[in-house]
Amino acid sequence: MMGIDCTYEAALCKAMVAAGIKIPRTGAVLLTLADKDKAEGVQLARAFLAKGFQLLATRGTAAALQAAGLPVQVVPKIGEGSPNLLDYIKGKRVQLLINTPSPERRAEQQGLLIRRAAVESGVPCLTALDTAWALLRALDAETWQVHPIGQVRYAAVSPTAAPAVPQ
Repeated sequence: MMGIDCTYEAALCKAMVAAGIKIPRTGAVLLTLADKDKAEGVQLARAFLAKGFQLLATRGTAAALQAAGLPVQVVPKIGEGSPNLLDYIKGKRVQLLINTPSPERRAEQQGLLIRRAAVESGVPCLTALDTAWALLRALDAETWQVHPIGQVRYAAVSPTAAPAVPQ
């Protein structure tokens, strides 16, 4: 899929829409981050909270968010009881998943299961914090529109020549 726009953020959102991904504007974001990403993840979570999202996180990520004073609901990992994060994802209690890969073998194996559940359940899944930041900036701007590829040429010539595709 491809998204074309003047900014990376808008092009990213267009590509996501073209791929059939529903970009959430509200709901719950589930964060399960590698240790190296937790400090930046706090700032990212704060930004999602400011946009009105509810924060869900696995134990380690939740501890980092709570230490920063952010309200977060702890969601058990795979094997830590039920309902766990797979149940949350499959049960549509999560509108966006941010899961950054970990170098630890067990964490990466679980990460694969988590990301697969998200894809199978239609939950957008981001695996890099810079992509999550770009999504937030695009949601802030909300000026991008999606046009069918056949209308792109006309839209570039005249903004009124091709109506935007409803989202």
